[in-house]
Amino acid sequence: LITIREALEKYSPDAIRIFVLSSHYRSPLTYSAEALEAAERGSDRLAQVISRDDLTGGAGEALDAEPYRKQFIEAMDDDFNTAQALGVLFDLARDINRLSDEGYSVVRGQQLLLELANVLGLTLEPLEKPSLDAEPFIELLLSTREQLRQASQFQLADEIRARLAELGIALEDTPQGTVWRIKR
Repeated sequence: LITIREALEKYSPDAIRIFVLSSHYRSPLTYSAEALEAAERGSDRLAQVISRDDLTGGAGEALDAEPYRKQFIEAMDDDFNTAQALGVLFDLARDINRLSDEGYSVVRGQQLLLELANVLGLTLEPLEKPSLDAEPFIELLLSTREQLRQASQFQLADEIRARLAELGIALEDTPQGTVWRIKR
């Protein structure tokens, strides 16, 4: 058993909304810490796609966002099926990341993701960046990690990743290089 106040102290408002919206409104909602943690991870994934600033370049707009809008509307028209509507958001986020990694611009996809998320009450606020004091140090660690990887010293490179994860810094290796973010 957990109170709303306790949930808000431990989880982001978006995570709580995703947790509630992942179940049909006529079905019982069973609380579990694991389900709320999964909702938090989902919230982080969506917010990360919105806050990525490396998605603007590329060889034209490759993502046709309108089928996602249509699927979202169909889900909501189907007896307010918010779980299915959330699935559309995650599909859109996955395709935004995939096409961006292939070098395409997906700005319209980002805009639609934010628009549809707002319909569900999700803010997808940008993930916090650390103070300017920590940023150069993190960039130095990432540079060192990349040099270790190039020298095939993967155990040491993985140790840097693990230590940063302990400090709440998530690393994502992309074709354009390593991107880091603060985990909520």
